[in-house]
Amino acid sequence: AGLLITVFLGGYGVTAMPGITRLPNSTNRIVVGDDINYPPYSYVDADGNPQGFNIALAKAVGEAMGLKVEIRLDEWSRTREALEAGEIDAISGMFYSEERSQTYAFTTRHSVTSGDIFTRTATMLGSLEDLRGKTVVVQKGDIVAEYLAGTELEIQLVEVFTVNEALSLVADGTYDYAGLMKLPGIYAMEEQGFSQLRSQGLQLIPNDYSMAVRRDNEDLLLLLNGGLKIVQATGEYQTIYDEWLGVYEERDFRKNLVRYHRFLLVAGGMVVVLLGMSLFLRYLVHKRTAALRGANEELQLKQLELQSLNMEMEASMEELTAMEQELRDQLYRIRESE
Repeated sequence: AGLLITVFLGGYGVTAMPGITRLPNSTNRIVVGDDINYPPYSYVDADGNPQGFNIALAKAVGEAMGLKVEIRLDEWSRTREALEAGEIDAISGMFYSEERSQTYAFTTRHSVTSGDIFTRTATMLGSLEDLRGKTVVVQKGDIVAEYLAGTELEIQLVEVFTVNEALSLVADGTYDYAGLMKLPGIYAMEEQGFSQLRSQGLQLIPNDYSMAVRRDNEDLLLLLNGGLKIVQATGEYQTIYDEWLGVYEERDFRKNLVRYHRFLLVAGGMVVVLLGMSLFLRYLVHKRTAALRGANEELQLKQLELQSLNMEMEASMEELTAMEQELRDQLYRIRESE
């Protein structure tokens, strides 16, 4: 939030004083703010030195433009207030939104990240809808806080100054949810040893992350954009990105790979079970069909035997009838001869 960059414009012969919207032909400094506790983007290390992706990028932009950079950090909400009051000239890392664009002018983006909801490990959220009517801790002035406030979920927001404060309030059970940008939240979890916390993976509001100035400071905006293009063209930007943010992308990739493999194992297991069930059902159908076929053949054999027996009985009846007629004829002849 409160990153102070003092830039001596050397051979370029331009300067920007705090609150001044043009860069006149003289040598002076510009002041650029960022968050005092927003790792891995900006923070103060154990020795009191500013560190992070935004810090390294700001220094690289200054060097690319022949500038000397001095850095100072402050709380995020105070940094935004300082920029709006003209006490500083720029902020090295701010997420873009339509609402913010009414107050600030943004450089080309230098990274993209998203927000997430952090909870204790036993909590599972299916979607943001699960937060309807709930209380969520947020960092004051953060883009996630602005996003959650703009939903129609009747979410109650509790504002704190830092990511660490928000996570601590969830870790100790004071609140159940914290809405934060994903990378700073994950970084703080690891650094503070919040093993009882987890990110829900909701991927809230993926946003462009840029440097920002007041809307009336177009000269400084052009200067910063020029420096960004230079460090991107030389490959220095990629080096800085890999050092500060690449490790988290790789870690997310490994997590996603594990999740993908788990999905494959579960899906494979389901396929095996379904295949086994299918084969078993086929066996039962085949067995039943064979039994029915056998019963049908036995029935047909019985029917043939019954038909044969009927034919024999009919033949016997005909024979008996013939014998009876012959006896009647003999009796008649005997009576006639008497």
